Amino acid sequence: MDAIPPGLRERKKLQTRKALARAAIRLFAEQGYATTTIDDIAAAANVSRRTFFRYFRSKDEVFIVDPEGKLEAVHVVLAEGPVGEHTLDKLRRAMLAITEIYWDPELSRAIVALVAREPEVAAAARVYQARFAEQLEHELATDMETDARLDPRPRILAHAAVALARSAVAGWLLDSEGEDGTPVDRAIVAFDRGRPMLEAIVALPVGHS
Repeated sequence: MDAIPPGLRERKKLQTRKALARAAIRLFAEQGYATTTIDDIAAAANVSRRTFFRYFRSKDEVFIVDPEGKLEAVHVVLAEGPVGEHTLDKLRRAMLAITEIYWDPELSRAIVALVAREPEVAAAARVYQARFAEQLEHELATDMETDARLDPRPRILAHAAVALARSAVAGWLLDSEGEDGTPVDRAIVAFDRGRPMLEAIVALPVGHS
C-alpha cells in the first residue's frame, strides 16, 4: 500500500494530539463530558492551555484526534497523486492512508465507548463525519473534473468510501481476537471487494441541465 508516511515533526504532533485525546477521554469517563474543561484536559496531559489550542479549536475536536490532518491527507492523495491515476485508486489510497496513520487500538476503543454513552460527543462526531464527507466529495469532484452541484457521483462515492472504511474498522473492533489482521488489512479487503460498486457509481449516467 502506498500511504502517506508522516515526517518526524508530524509524528511528534500526532503523539501530542493522541496524548491530549487520551487525557480528555479519561476525564470524560471519570467526570462526564459536560463538566470537563479545556484546562482540565491540558493539565491532565501536562501541557498548557495555549498548547491545547495549538492542536484543537475546541473540546468537541479532541476525540477526533486530528480533524484538519485527515482532511489534508485526503487532499494530498487526490490532488498530488501520479498523473493518470484513476480516481478510485486515489480514493482507495487516501482512505487506507488515513486508516493506517490514525489507527490506535486502545484510543479507538475508548472513543467508541465514549460516543456510545455521551450524546454530545456522538453529535460532534456526526458533525465531523458530515464535514469529512463533504470535503471528500469536493476533492473527488475536482479530480473527476465535474461539478458536484450537478453531478451526484462525487457525493455518492464519498459516502460509499467512508462507509467501507468505517465498516472495516468496526469489524476489527468487534473482533476481540483480531484474527483477521489490522484495520488496514480489513480496509484493503473492503475496498477491493467494494470496487465493482464504486465503479458502478462512476459509470452512472449524468444529465447536466
